[in-house]
Amino acid sequence: MSSLRIGTLAFTLERLYCDVPPYGHGQLRVELILRAADPDAAHAAGLTSAYNRGPSGGVVSFHLDALGVYGPGGVPTGRVEVEHGRVQGLAPGIQFRTAGADYPLSFSGAMALAEGRATVHGRFARAYSLKGTSFDVDLDVPLDTPAIRWTRYVFSSLAEIADAPRGVVRQVRLTRPAFTRLPEEITHLDALTSLTIGYPSAHHVPPPRLDVPPEIGRLRALERLAISGAALGALPPEIGQLERLEYLTLTRGGLIQVPDSVWRLPRLVYVSLADNQLMAIPAALGLPALKRLDLSRNALPTVPSTLADLPALNRLDLTGNPLEMLPEALRSIPNLELAIEDRQRLLPVPYPGAEAGYPEAAYRIGGWPDREAQLEALLEQAGPAVDPRVRPFLVATARPSVGFRRTAALGDRLGATRFGGLPDLPAAWTYPRLPASEAGQPGRVYEFIAQIDCEALAGWQTYLPRQGVLYVFLSTIHDLYGGPTAHPPVLVQHYEGPREALASGSRFQFTRDDYVEMIDPHYDPMPVVALPAVSVPPSYPLASNRYLFRKALAAVAGQDETFMEAYQGLDEGMDDRALDHELGGYGFSQHHLPETEMALAVGGEPEDWFTLLTVHSRGGMQWGDAGELYVLIHKADLARGDFSRVHATMYSS
Repeated sequence: MSSLRIGTLAFTLERLYCDVPPYGHGQLRVELILRAADPDAAHAAGLTSAYNRGPSGGVVSFHLDALGVYGPGGVPTGRVEVEHGRVQGLAPGIQFRTAGADYPLSFSGAMALAEGRATVHGRFARAYSLKGTSFDVDLDVPLDTPAIRWTRYVFSSLAEIADAPRGVVRQVRLTRPAFTRLPEEITHLDALTSLTIGYPSAHHVPPPRLDVPPEIGRLRALERLAISGAALGALPPEIGQLERLEYLTLTRGGLIQVPDSVWRLPRLVYVSLADNQLMAIPAALGLPALKRLDLSRNALPTVPSTLADLPALNRLDLTGNPLEMLPEALRSIPNLELAIEDRQRLLPVPYPGAEAGYPEAAYRIGGWPDREAQLEALLEQAGPAVDPRVRPFLVATARPSVGFRRTAALGDRLGATRFGGLPDLPAAWTYPRLPASEAGQPGRVYEFIAQIDCEALAGWQTYLPRQGVLYVFLSTIHDLYGGPTAHPPVLVQHYEGPREALASGSRFQFTRDDYVEMIDPHYDPMPVVALPAVSVPPSYPLASNRYLFRKALAAVAGQDETFMEAYQGLDEGMDDRALDHELGGYGFSQHHLPETEMALAVGGEPEDWFTLLTVHSRGGMQWGDAGELYVLIHKADLARGDFSRVHATMYSS
């Protein structure tokens, strides 16, 4: 082992790694891991932290991941300048870090690769301070360059490619290349498996031209091809000779058509042709392996019904096209992505039971003098310059919700509204469980979210049952975005018998082993007080959800766009941020609101869906990154008191 020094401290090179790892982004990784001869002395000198001492401590390491460093003969060549731990200059594909030094210290200097050696020269010192002890670094170690597996490396320039044997170059990723025609230096790479060429978009700058020659058909080993941001013109039919191609991305290229041969590539799994000018897709398709097809933001008036015949296709994105007609056969595609307006216009999905209807007045503040007064107060709070169209819009869309705020005492009333803890279920009820995963073994239990005392809230709304208790359970948060499950991710159960039949939730004794992923026996109990509230539509995603509010928007004068500009941000001043949870309030999303999401996923009209309960991240409940859990129900089901088809979703920034 080499003897090295940081400052006056002696170190030994414990491990040297120089290779392209099998998993990652195709960068060359160089790691120098040093161990102090005396770990306690390294800590006493101020170089290492209190956690990096003792017999197993005293480790200081330098890590570099880099592209653009392939040199002649496979000898890595390059230099990285670092200031206060940060790589300087425009260095795509380069990351540098140190580990083991005490927190106040950061490294400034350079790491270089040349002539089969790695050198590190610089200093550990307190960032942006001349005070305190500093430690000079001067390392020079040999590299085992013949052992580097360059076939895993991603080449990022024509100069690198020119220095490498053809059989070594398996992956190429070029950003803003200067050529206007795919050069022979690339088309002769018969071992190439992945080719990515990207031109970042720039406002008011036309995309550069890139011609793809017929010689691309020589790349018979190619599995991935991605070109974005270049004006491609016409593609040669020889692209259909790439029979090993699995992933094809041709985006922002101005393509009017794609050669028919592309639609017969036998191994294609993923195709993205988004942001082009395609006007038609051929009906004759031979894509037995295709799972996902992205045709968003093109000029397609329709697509062929034969897309539904592709045996593996489970996701088709048609958003942003001027669609005039869609074949009924597309309903069989599991994930058909359409704007809500196009879905309802071209492929409406009826919701069974919606024909029974519901009392619309239950979801309006009209007839609730206290809510009308609250809305007026919120409008006054927003200021005198509020657009006059806002008032009729809010009168038509504001909901009579019920807010909940945390209180200190649990109280003695069984069935009282509460979040977390364990439910006061009727003594004859069993606690809900997921299906058994093993023969003879009981399934894991659902997480208890809340119980809602309907009788106590009957004076503030008319959409809930007038008596009894609603219980809300969740299987696990991951079931909300993990795809279809064999069990309902959310359960809402209604009890309307005598309150004397309720039994305290303390009788349930669960441990972490009873749940799918809970750590504690239950969420922290949160007793709450209820108060009447007014919920207004969020302005931020209104443009993506105008179908949800079309009746209200039609009732206001002027153009929708100018109205939405006038409304933008006003709702933030009308939202009571002090609420811990809410019943019957609008949910939030940066794009599709929960109601619209349900209409797309389940069917029916978005305005017929209702956010029954909003559960914020409070106490022990955390929905993603401090997000919200939304429990939704179709209004026709709610009018019948049918809670068997509730759904849930989550928003987290």
